[in-house]
Amino acid sequence: MNIADITFDQNDLGRPDLQCARQELAVAILQTFLAPTDHKDWYRLYREPPDKAEIEKRLAPVNKYFALLDPEGPAFMQDLTLEGGEPKPIASLLIDTPGGKTLKDNLDHFVKRGGYSAVCHRCCMIMLYALQSYAPSGGVGHRTGLRGGGPLTTLVEPPEVGATDWQKLWINVLPQSSLQDAYGREYAGTEPGDWTRILPWLQPTRTSERKGSEWYPADIHALHLLWAMPRRIRLDAETLKAGECQSCGCHSEQLITQYKTKNYGNNYDDSCLHPLSPYRTDKKGLRYAIKGKEGGLTYQDWLGISMQNQTPEAEGVSPALVVRDYATKADDYFQQAAFKASLWCFGFDMDNMKARSFYCQRFPLIHLDEVQLDDFHSVVETWLRAAFSAQNALRTYVKEAWFRYAKSVKGTLSQVSAHFWQQTDTAFFAKVAELAEQISRDGAAQSLNVAWWKLLQHHCLKQFDQWALDGPAQDKDMKRIVGAKNKLIKTLNSDKNLKTIKGDRDGQDIPKGV
Repeated sequence: MNIADITFDQNDLGRPDLQCARQELAVAILQTFLAPTDHKDWYRLYREPPDKAEIEKRLAPVNKYFALLDPEGPAFMQDLTLEGGEPKPIASLLIDTPGGKTLKDNLDHFVKRGGYSAVCHRCCMIMLYALQSYAPSGGVGHRTGLRGGGPLTTLVEPPEVGATDWQKLWINVLPQSSLQDAYGREYAGTEPGDWTRILPWLQPTRTSERKGSEWYPADIHALHLLWAMPRRIRLDAETLKAGECQSCGCHSEQLITQYKTKNYGNNYDDSCLHPLSPYRTDKKGLRYAIKGKEGGLTYQDWLGISMQNQTPEAEGVSPALVVRDYATKADDYFQQAAFKASLWCFGFDMDNMKARSFYCQRFPLIHLDEVQLDDFHSVVETWLRAAFSAQNALRTYVKEAWFRYAKSVKGTLSQVSAHFWQQTDTAFFAKVAELAEQISRDGAAQSLNVAWWKLLQHHCLKQFDQWALDGPAQDKDMKRIVGAKNKLIKTLNSDKNLKTIKGDRDGQDIPKGV
């Protein structure tokens, strides 16, 4: 397979997870085989990209390592020495494919059996990459991906209107100097002798039946992180057939229908940090890749994945290396478009082995100088703390409005919180854009603080009325509902995080009984 085609391919693959995995795969190819020396070299190629013929020429020596069906030698993202193994339909490469028990119990109501029974080489390559990169727990010894199951990937999208496909990929490629600084070990991405350290399918799998077989950062090249291979898989070259690919619709004489798999593949320690994912540090100092979550990301997650953040639920969050590196690129090359770049975030929401949803979202990526960024960061943190307090109060008093003995009722009313974040999302980012512009001019933010407080109070009271009157309130006790609303009003006026942005002069208390 000509891997240069992946970097130019924009065909519809029929599934958002495969579309996103293809973009990540293309970035991995460019990062591994065409990485620039430094930021100056990076920017030159951003503005004057090589044509397809030049890229094909530079990638030609490594095309052989990306063959899918080599019965004797290495095959892309497949176990070099796998013998035997359990046969599986090719659709099982997809993370949301129903498992054996689900099929046996006829519970495949939403994701049906029988789809994606035969796929072309290109689509199979992307399916393999997606599984190896995002793999959840798959039963005893079937290892999760290097970042854990369903990791969040964050890619930068260029600030220019009408950015080319090349620029959308290249802006996520790190200079060799940045990788050296980040990982602290020799970067030698183009030496032929190093490919076995980078592409794990070129050497026998380090099977993980016993403790002590884990991969640690000191064991692997920095670029190996982009090609981590936790699952032992081998495509079946004896069950090919002709027809239309059930992913992209192209015709092929060699559609792939089956593979074999075994457990106890490469086992990566959590200390192996992937450059395209944000991480959270726990109280013990251990770092974990942030995962997709139920309901998708909201603005409560945004500050942590786009810049350092210390809000209550995002404490210890660090953006992906590729996002941090963009700050350097923006300083040098994108000052006039500092507020126009965006962050493309995608990942599975997993319930252990089961995929509940795949989310693909975009957020603004704001860049300011160091002093302005500190001011911006401080203000947005106070806004987020206020928003957390507001939604906690809303959820608490909706529960009191619904139930006579609210404290004894189990459940978190997560639907109330989710609705709050969704309904205030547009207003939050509108205020963030105003704040960035204002700080870049004169640094004043008090009027925006008060405006954000007023927006929070408006949404809380409006949503309280909707939930309290339309929800499953026991006996519709209006006295209880009015009492709960008055408590909400009191909290919106007196909570310390909300008072911080309300101030003493411009924010007026909400009268009870509103």
